[in-house]
Formats: sequence, structure tokens, C-alpha cells
Amino acid sequence: MTAKVCWLLASAVACVIAVSGILKLADLPGFSQALSTWTVLPGPVKSIVLVCLPILEVAAGIGFLFFGRSKAVFIGMFVFLVMASAAYVTQLLTGEAPKCGCLGLLSEYVYQRETAKAVLFRDGVLLLCSALALVLWPRRKLDPASAGRATVAPTLPPVESPANGFTLIEMLVSIAIVAILLALVVPSLMPMRAAARDTKRLAQLRSHGTVFASYANDFRELFPAITEPKSTATVYRFQGRAFYVPYFGACWAWNLALAPSYYGDNPWDASFTPPGQKPQVFSQYYWYASSFLTDPKFWDPYERLGPSQWRSTRLNEVTFPQKKALITNEGEIGFLEGRGINKSERSAAFVDGHAAKTAPENMVTPYPNGLGDWFDCTSEKEVFGLYTLYGVKGQDVR
Repeated sequence: MTAKVCWLLASAVACVIAVSGILKLADLPGFSQALSTWTVLPGPVKSIVLVCLPILEVAAGIGFLFFGRSKAVFIGMFVFLVMASAAYVTQLLTGEAPKCGCLGLLSEYVYQRETAKAVLFRDGVLLLCSALALVLWPRRKLDPASAGRATVAPTLPPVESPANGFTLIEMLVSIAIVAILLALVVPSLMPMRAAARDTKRLAQLRSHGTVFASYANDFRELFPAITEPKSTATVYRFQGRAFYVPYFGACWAWNLALAPSYYGDNPWDASFTPPGQKPQVFSQYYWYASSFLTDPKFWDPYERLGPSQWRSTRLNEVTFPQKKALITNEGEIGFLEGRGINKSERSAAFVDGHAAKTAPENMVTPYPNGLGDWFDCTSEKEVFGLYTLYGVKGQDVR
């Protein structure tokens, strides 16, 4: 029985390590981006870790499971877990935030620190299972087919060997133990990962809000107005490509205009992509509120005139800076229907510099008629954060 428990624990650890390596190989760009925030590892070491670590994890895990359950291999996996956990703790205790001013690396650094608890908890469970397996490891070669059989005395006639492999009961017990391990680890990881993604998303929004504040400081308190209201479209050129942006297209294409001065001339900086999303070629996920591109009267149902009210706005026109959304996450934007009820929280950066998630009950109903029916306007009506009733003089949260 002891040998069976040892085999099950060792197999579970090997399986998790193999899956971890496979996931890294499946998303090498993401793994590379995570390594880029590690300040305790020199550049050449990062390159070696990027290539070798996933391969070693897959080879060790699969090799142990299918090509002989060697104690030496398992001890190697245990030592690897100890070293990886020690490196992670060292990074958390001594690692410094990127000093290059790169918003993408900074937001990734924040995200990696927020996932520390989940990673260390997982490694702790694996180390505990590994240590217990090593304590229970039999002196002879571990063989689940013969584990638990009584030793036959030399004077007795030979006993017929049972069929190789697990019996049905043993297989069910194996599945149950692995399921229990997963049930213990996975639920604790999911909320932590979700919280870490929220933290990274808010950090990105906050960093973009800081850029907009810098822009306003550089341009006499004006918010970015990157398109011409009297033109059909404004053209931006990057890397041999032309991008035609209509007036309100500034909401999703503001990165094209601000990249040269504030994002290292890179309109596709990693900070424009929230965690869990894929980079977009033209637009990006963080939308600039349309209410900053018009006179506040454009968002008054009784005073809207049309394109003659399209203009940039100033910081001193904002009446409620702590309640007026400046940039929102396009992936979370909800189009209010009927009675205007959103059933999920929305993330936004606000004019006063903070970023937060807003619960549905704290959202103010947006302007009911959207952008209107002019040539470059979309058909969506009530959008949280973008179409604020009374424009920059209104508020998006209570």
C-alpha cells in the first residue's frame, strides 16, 4: 500500500511538471514576456531558461511516467522544484521594477508579482507531495504492478505473477487522488489569476492615464485631439502603412498619435493589450472617452447641434475628475439596453489619475443617443465611460 501511495504522488507531481512544460512551449511569447521582468537573471541566462526549461520539464515528466519510474529522475525533479521556488522567492524579495520607463514591462512586472501567491502555493503543494513520495519510496525499484504483494519465502514454490498494470480499483483510486490534488490546487489558482489580471489591467489603465496627464501638461491643459473635425479622415503612417482615422476614431486609434512622444514610437506597445487578449494590428483595447472630443453641450439632449460642437476639451472643464472616466477597457464595454442595466463590473482610468472597477449599481446611465447619425459615427447608443451625459461636465460613476 505504501508503494502504491508513493507511485501515485510521484506520478501526480510528474504529470503537473510535464503539463507546465507543455503550456510554456505552447505560449513561448508569453513565457518570454514573463521572463523579461526578472531582474535577478542576466540576459543570456534568460535566453537559456526560455529554451531549456520547458523542454526539461516535458522530458522529465513524460520520461518518468512512461519510460521507467527512476528514483534518480524523481530526485532531479524535486531538486528542480526547490531551485525554481528559491529563484522565484529571490526575485520577489530582491527584484526591482524595470527602470527603462517601458509601460509594457512595468505592467507585466506588476502582473508577475500579483501571481506570486498562486505560483508559490502550487510549488508548495508539489514539494510536499514530492517529499512525501521520497519518504515512502521503497528500497527496490518502484513497480505499481507488484506493489503490495507479499514477499514469497525462498522455500515456497513460485507464485504466479498477477497481470501487469493497475486493477480497476487501483485505477479508480489513482484517478480519485489526482482529482483531489487538482481540486485543491486549481480553485485556489483561478481567483488569484483573475485578481492578478485585474491588477495588471488597472495598472495599464493607470499608466495610460498618466500619459494623458503628461500630454495635458505639455499642451496647455488640452486633452488629446488627434483628428481633424472638418476632415473626412486623418491619416497616420507607420512602418510603410497608412491608417485612415475618422474624427471619433481617435477613441480607439489614439495610440497612433501618442506613440512617438510617449510610447517609444511603438503604437503596439505591450501596455495596449490587456492580460488574456491578443494584440490588435490597427486599434487597441483601451478606448479614449468620446466626451473629451466635443463641447459638453454635444452630450446635452437639449443642446446638441452636431459636428459644429466637435472640439478638444481642457482639464479645467472637467467638473468631477474623480468620477469622470478618461480611458475604458473596450473588452468590458457594455452596451446598455432597455432599462440600462449592466450586469458586470467595468474598468476605467479616471481624470484624477486613479483606475478602478465600477460595479453596475454605481454606474451613471450614459447619454441615450450615442454619437448620433453623422458620417463617421457608430450606431451604438449607451456606452459606459465613452458617452457621458453632459460630457466632461458630467460623471460616469456615482
